[in-house]
Amino acid sequence: MIGLLEDKFYWGILSTGMVNLISTMIALKLIEFYGRRPLILYPLIIITFIMILLCIFIEINAGQYFIIAYLYHITIFILLERLAIVVLLLILIFIAMFAIGLGPIPYVYPNEVFPIDARPAAVSISMFACWVCNTCKYVFLILQAINFQRKTSEKDIKFFLLFE
Repeated sequence: MIGLLEDKFYWGILSTGMVNLISTMIALKLIEFYGRRPLILYPLIIITFIMILLCIFIEINAGQYFIIAYLYHITIFILLERLAIVVLLLILIFIAMFAIGLGPIPYVYPNEVFPIDARPAAVSISMFACWVCNTCKYVFLILQAINFQRKTSEKDIKFFLLFE
């Protein structure tokens, strides 16, 4: 796991779904006020910044765990839990920005690019590609989870599901 305690782990999974749902509903209203371009560019800048921070926190987590864990087991456990909460918050912000910016592109973009005659076919192809890619992703994740389950403990599987 990323450092979350057992009771907080399920709240992390629930919060990711809720943030995605709420952000998608907010994005529908924001498109009317700001337009599509700012809603793609600004969340993309924030997503880039969040990814850089997540990389830094992963390195901090890996480095501190091996250095301090042997001497101060209790201190490092509290530190890793706080770091895990920060990482979870960054992931929630990432999900919100993706739902507002890049998430609706396969559904909105074909309507704006193609002429009226080709729109139904373009939207159909876009939706089909989106569904095929998502299906392949989930089949891969299920196969990876089955393989992962054979080799690891239950805590590692929960970590895998959180970042799925």
